[in-house]
Amino acid sequence: MLNTNLLKAAIVKEGFTQGEFAKKIGISTNTLTSRMSGQTPFNVDEIDKACEVLHLDSCEEICDIFLGSLSQK
Repeated sequence: MLNTNLLKAAIVKEGFTQGEFAKKIGISTNTLTSRMSGQTPFNVDEIDKACEVLHLDSCEEICDIFLGSLSQK
């Protein structure tokens, strides 16, 4: 399950608004909102692009953001 707080922090750390981040990963702002609210999950391509845009290269960091509750068990 997505850890929205960590994703938001990573977006801010890179200096993006959520709208700018959505555009960088090739989705609409509405789609990002849907993903971040948990209505629909990110797909593999979106996660891959998000990691690239946010300069996430640590497996632990990526798992903490995109698999939050799983890595906490």
